[in-house]
Amino acid sequence: MKCNLSRVFLAAVIATAVGSPLAVGEREQPQEKQRLPLVKYVEPSYPTALRLRGVTNGYALVFVTVDRTGRLLDAYATEFSHRKFADSALEAINRWTFEEDAAATPVPRLYPIRFNYLVDGLVLIVLHANDMVGQTDRFGRQKPASKSVPFHDLDEFPREIHTPLPDYPEALKPERKAGSVEILFFVDNSGHVRVPSVTQMDDPLFAAAAIEAVQKWTFEPPTHRGKPVSAFSLHRFTFSPRSSSNG
Repeated sequence: MKCNLSRVFLAAVIATAVGSPLAVGEREQPQEKQRLPLVKYVEPSYPTALRLRGVTNGYALVFVTVDRTGRLLDAYATEFSHRKFADSALEAINRWTFEEDAAATPVPRLYPIRFNYLVDGLVLIVLHANDMVGQTDRFGRQKPASKSVPFHDLDEFPREIHTPLPDYPEALKPERKAGSVEILFFVDNSGHVRVPSVTQMDDPLFAAAAIEAVQKWTFEPPTHRGKPVSAFSLHRFTFSPRSSSNG
């Protein structure tokens, strides 16, 4: 896929980003993250307002979830140097079309995408995580204006408003199978769960049930130093033939 060169330069890195929540421990990931399976690509634009203010570079880290039909489920900016960089990335992503993966499990595919903006031109680069630091250095070291915070760094654990447990999958009841699933999810500053994804699973049906439940969760808005923030957490669900529980 060709990307037209323009006055804006952008690099999108599909990676376990340095300092991102996916860097918690060494886990086998349920899906491939080294390729961005796009059918339609819409080029993000460098925010005009920032160019006029003399801002020459910036970045946004966006987590994207896609189902096996290629439908975009959610796109959420977890970190950015300026809100307008995140808005530009999200506006473009919401117009992208992804490849269908009929052989995939019902578990959403997760793509952490880092957009590095430089005011001189534009190109899309898909890189392995190990190459990310060198590419980031080309754009300078920008401090985040907003960055998602782990639950343990919040002022207090966000109060649960609605957190239903997953149902045990009907298809697995004849086997009386037990297993567990670990879910990574973000909570936005209004208390809604965003881009839940699987970091470990014993069975895709358990994973699908856990994702379906977590998507319905709501919390009181998380706060850090007295201000509403975006936050993230890992949650493990344990399934047994007689019940499902969380831990």
